[in-house]
Amino acid sequence: MLFDAHNHIQDERLCKRLGEVLSRASQAGVTRMASCASGIGDEWTRLQKIAEDNPGCVFANFGLHPWHVDSAPIGWKRGLEHRLAALPSGIGETGLDKAARVAAPIEDQIKAFRWQLDLALERGLPVSIHCVKAWGLVVEQLRARPGLRFMLHAYGGTAELARELTALGAYLSFGSALTDPRRSTAAQALHAVAPDRLLLETDAPDGFRTTTNAGTEQNNETSEPATLVRVRDAAAKLLDEPPEEIEKRSFDNAARFFQSM
Repeated sequence: MLFDAHNHIQDERLCKRLGEVLSRASQAGVTRMASCASGIGDEWTRLQKIAEDNPGCVFANFGLHPWHVDSAPIGWKRGLEHRLAALPSGIGETGLDKAARVAAPIEDQIKAFRWQLDLALERGLPVSIHCVKAWGLVVEQLRARPGLRFMLHAYGGTAELARELTALGAYLSFGSALTDPRRSTAAQALHAVAPDRLLLETDAPDGFRTTTNAGTEQNNETSEPATLVRVRDAAAKLLDEPPEEIEKRSFDNAARFFQSM
């Protein structure tokens, strides 16, 4: 069995054909998934409905993504608390992003991030964190909150940072970067992660990213939860372990992290 630790099943590219997507996931052995709605449009509402209709399969996470801090509706904090109370769920994705052109000023991102981390700590909820080129700021916030249950999604940091984060209690989730041999940083970080902290994800429907010869990234295809098999196989090859071992380990870790056995 496989557990997709981070996707966006409520995205219109997937939810318009949800039955087919979930059927292919089941056929591929993906029986559980944690899906994140990031506070734009009616994403929270769509994800809540999907999770309610698919108990035991879809675990909902509601959060405000750093890209949407500037456009968050008035009262978003109250709305987020309402969603979290509606069904078993986590917070995410939230985080900090100093690279995206659409991201809010970093000071505003930090305020929204801190509030969501405090809420997760207060309620004992898992939190899925997005971080791009803001590792020092993220680590600063995590150090200030011992006991927080958190994961770094689509981990893109160094092996040294991976060790530092796991010492703080982090789970690290790896996705399509493992399938691209030119993205050596992800492979190095994978080897640094403690076995009981490894998660696998698709980040669907975002396409599998590869690095061009010019060093830039490009999306090659739209993914879905079933493509987690490719991530598992890549992780197994890099770690020189049987795919079945990686599958069981990552599933058990995700079930423990999300408390959704």
